[in-house]
Amino acid sequence: MKSVGLTPLSYAASYYSCLNQQLNGFLQSGVDRPDLSKLSSEEQSLIERACSLSKSSGPVSYYNCMNEQVKRLKEISTKAR
Repeated sequence: MKSVGLTPLSYAASYYSCLNQQLNGFLQSGVDRPDLSKLSSEEQSLIERACSLSKSSGPVSYYNCMNEQVKRLKEISTKAR
């Protein structure tokens, strides 16, 4: 029985097709990486950890998570005042 699998060339084509789809989705999403420079290193680290799983789903998912975490931090700090 012959093994059914991807040849190196078809694997590369599949990989670059997937990469192009993700890149196009990212470019069309309009989602930017949030600016974390005004946050403490501890807050930055917390956001990175909170979004670590979404990072594997691509930049749009990761940046959406990070933006949501920044928003929550702002809400918490506003309520604390």
